Amino acid sequence: GKKLATEPIGEPLESTTGDFNGDGQIEDATLYHIPAERDSLGHILVDESFIVTFSADSIAHKSSTHRISHITTISDIDHDGKDELGLYHPYSKQTSWGDFAVYSLRGGAWQKIASTTLNIDLIEDRDSTFCTDRIIVADTTSHEHIVINRHVVHDGTQIEVVSERV
Repeated sequence: GKKLATEPIGEPLESTTGDFNGDGQIEDATLYHIPAERDSLGHILVDESFIVTFSADSIAHKSSTHRISHITTISDIDHDGKDELGLYHPYSKQTSWGDFAVYSLRGGAWQKIASTTLNIDLIEDRDSTFCTDRIIVADTTSHEHIVINRHVVHDGTQIEVVSERV
């Protein structure tokens, strides 16, 4: 993502902090929703978008035309000295099912390195200790793998955490 000359015009939704560029300093990351631009007849001129900006100018923004509803800091799961960024992309406005993806800053751009399907409302409703930064984590036994912790809901009430090494 390219840098913007000014802050995006939009609503800040969530923020998180982490060392996203590996310089030893903590940066702020803020998720914004930028509404669609419409003409006088209501036709869409520019689609709505979502953008994550960073307090350090050296970090590229992460933008998407796919909805983003949650942002979190993921510890350094690819062992490159930088924290990763976790984003939850719901499939639509009407569903709590979506894709939870982890992005790493590589070569000045954000690249998706892992993802899993998730129903965020079902998990948050059933488990008050749920935290998105624990879904995808580093594998402490091997630098070549990560662990995806899938939260499986049984009978609508019981949550089982199933860990998968990938």
